[in-house]
Amino acid sequence: MLSPTNSMLTEESAQLYSASSKGTPFQKAKGIADALVLEANSANLHTTCLRLPLIYGEGDPYLIPSTLGLMRKGQATLQIGPNKKVFEHVYVGNAVDAHIMASKTLLSHHEQKVDGEAFFITDGQPLKFYDFARKVWVMAGDRSEKKDIRVVSTSLVLSTVGLTEWLYFIFTLGTKKPDVTRKDVLALDKGTWFSIEKARARLGYNPTVGVEEGIRRAVELALYKDEMMKLVQRGGVPEP
Repeated sequence: MLSPTNSMLTEESAQLYSASSKGTPFQKAKGIADALVLEANSANLHTTCLRLPLIYGEGDPYLIPSTLGLMRKGQATLQIGPNKKVFEHVYVGNAVDAHIMASKTLLSHHEQKVDGEAFFITDGQPLKFYDFARKVWVMAGDRSEKKDIRVVSTSLVLSTVGLTEWLYFIFTLGTKKPDVTRKDVLALDKGTWFSIEKARARLGYNPTVGVEEGIRRAVELALYKDEMMKLVQRGGVPEP
């Protein structure tokens, strides 16, 4: 969903990405799939669409590992930009609960209309990018203090990353891209902020696991898996 101003979006005010939107292939695919699911709703087939932001939790292959990766690279004290825009996340257990509630409500012909409707599902606790990241880092053992944070302007980082992208394109003939791109940096200045009031009212959804607890569970398992992998690599524990 498009959120250029970082104001809180409802299902009615959100604009879906489409094939003609200026978004990534993934964003466009999600927008097109969302529309197709809702269009398929009929008397014989009841459908609803749950709109989820980044999912984290036990076994998360992307958000928590990539955030921990920044800490391991010594970037826990580096902040790009003023850290003003908020982002939404959803703990995997909350996402599962929402799917179960939506399924039960569709099958029970609930008096609240849910078929043909879309619902935002989040933890209900929007956080600024670095606020979320620092919760992850602290849970993983980082003890950096506020005075240790180095703030780098977004424009400077964009210039540096832009040059890096250009060099990658020249020397790899466009076959490789750097780990961080201009799109990644620009995303920090957009944010995502969704209302879950519709899901609360019609699905009975209420996040049961808060961000702090969700991050604790996710980080503990991620660190445990890292330690087990190190043992395997040293030949201390046989692979299952």
